[in-house]
Amino acid sequence: MKTNVVFSLLLFSALFFLGCNQDDASPQGKMTAKIDGQNWSGKEVGAALTQGTFNLSGKAADGSLITITLQDFTADTFYLYPNADHAAVWLPANGSNSFVSNAPGGLGYVIFSEINTTDSLISGKFEFMAENPLSGESVFVSEGEFVNVPFTSNIAHVGENTFAVKIDGVNWAPTLISGSKVNGKINIVASNVSTGRSVGLYIPVAVNPGDYTLGDPLFGATYGGQYNPDSQTFLSANSGSLTISKHDKTARLIEGTFQFGASSLFSPATASLTDGSFSIQY
Repeated sequence: MKTNVVFSLLLFSALFFLGCNQDDASPQGKMTAKIDGQNWSGKEVGAALTQGTFNLSGKAADGSLITITLQDFTADTFYLYPNADHAAVWLPANGSNSFVSNAPGGLGYVIFSEINTTDSLISGKFEFMAENPLSGESVFVSEGEFVNVPFTSNIAHVGENTFAVKIDGVNWAPTLISGSKVNGKINIVASNVSTGRSVGLYIPVAVNPGDYTLGDPLFGATYGGQYNPDSQTFLSANSGSLTISKHDKTARLIEGTFQFGASSLFSPATASLTDGSFSIQY
């Protein structure tokens, strides 16, 4: 199974809604489905298009999540099946077990009925069978629909951006650096496309200069850190610190330093990220 797709889905779904402002009056569209026959409705819904990869996520009032990621976003119909690049995830409210469509027992589809590029709104339907890779249990997500969901695609690439960090004591320099603003969060991602290695930081957009604690974004940390040693391994911050030295909210420029220890929920892998620094236009 392509675990890099699964973990990317989970990470995006969690980060997308961290720091969302419930008093925000802007429209967010609608996302509904049935989970094994039970009605489900997203209280918070959103989407993003980044370098040809499309993510759609909905979070219900109880914290459960549906997230769909589609690679090479150039069609209006996508099929989900085992080991596919496209994938959907169902994460129950307790967050203990995820169900994924690209596991051996997965199958489904996503069909777009409208892609409104003028107003950046999308609509369509989906349905999928998903399996828990660890237990083999399955869940059927049926009658899925999303209507007028806004999507963002404003991504700043390397340009004047800088990002440096030591990983287990060794200097690492990324080949791609990007910053984006999504639903109240600044997402900073530095990566090396050829190796699949990446480091991510997730910071509230209203942050002011100061010192902050980094934690695991999948478990609700306000300031999150993430590290992928390769495309098959996902680690997230279990402890760490972040210092914001500059944040020009008008110019959308943020600078700072960071360090954190990272570990995995699914393997004994760990890593130490130290002497991190960044200057990012988002």
